[in-house]
Amino acid sequence: MGNDFMMEFLMNFFEYIEKIRVYEYEFVWCK
Repeated sequence: MGNDFMMEFLMNFFEYIEKIRVYEYEFVWCK
């Protein structure tokens, strides 16, 4: 564990959030 683990977790977390935002954006515009 340690700093590397946290960095890896945060990178994956932000990547996940970006995907969700893109999906929401496309979903809203398709309506």
